[in-house]
Amino acid sequence: MAFGHRGEQFLHGGFIRYIRGEGFARDVLRAQFRDGGGGFLRVAAHHQHGGAAVAEAARHAEADAAVAAGDERDLACELEHALNIIPAMRQIVLDTETTGLSAEAGDRIIEIGCVELLARKLTGNNKHWYLNPERDSHEDALKVHGISNEFLRDKPKFAAVADELLEYVEGAEIIIHNAAFDVGFLNKELELIGRRPFTRCVEKVTDTTAMAKEMYPGKRNSLDALCDRLGVDNSGRTLHGALLDAELLADVYINLTRGQTPC
Repeated sequence: MAFGHRGEQFLHGGFIRYIRGEGFARDVLRAQFRDGGGGFLRVAAHHQHGGAAVAEAARHAEADAAVAAGDERDLACELEHALNIIPAMRQIVLDTETTGLSAEAGDRIIEIGCVELLARKLTGNNKHWYLNPERDSHEDALKVHGISNEFLRDKPKFAAVADELLEYVEGAEIIIHNAAFDVGFLNKELELIGRRPFTRCVEKVTDTTAMAKEMYPGKRNSLDALCDRLGVDNSGRTLHGALLDAELLADVYINLTRGQTPC
């Protein structure tokens, strides 16, 4: 699918990368909207030495794209994000499992699960890691997640997956149930390897526990309670698991925020 022209720009997730306003001529060769893999837009532009005319190029791109795709409304939404360099809404639903309740007391993360939403739709671009915490889980924690110390012995340490995790979440809105708990552990893990706090690596963190308390004051707002209330099937959740819980929370979040539009 790649264009055979020098100066091609690839736009994934509905926004332009690498266009900085210099050296791009107005000769836009093609702009095409595709509804696959979460949706993407391609714009090919010749790189020439004379000044940039991105705005004029955009007008050509919009016209060509509308003809090619035959759906001006969807394209206008994509192009509004792309040509103004406004990212399409990318969200990561995240959950962790840990050896215990206190990062400050030395407990560590043993599992991270992430589910990607793009324009409020599941993309399937998920991430999942088991981690060697270099310590045993507390008995009470084992009863919650059921992940044995022996199972984790040969798993990578957090430091080995940190770069992949941070690249994956960079610039996204992170959605977490009881966010203070997970963010506290992520911050501590990053601190231990000399990295900046998790919250400085992402666009923002949204706590679905706080959202649910506002929407359902006085009611139970655990993940299981919200699944029951919103009709999300959690019958497979006999123990906590980071990826499973992130998948359930993604469905809960979509139900909690019905009526919002991606563009």
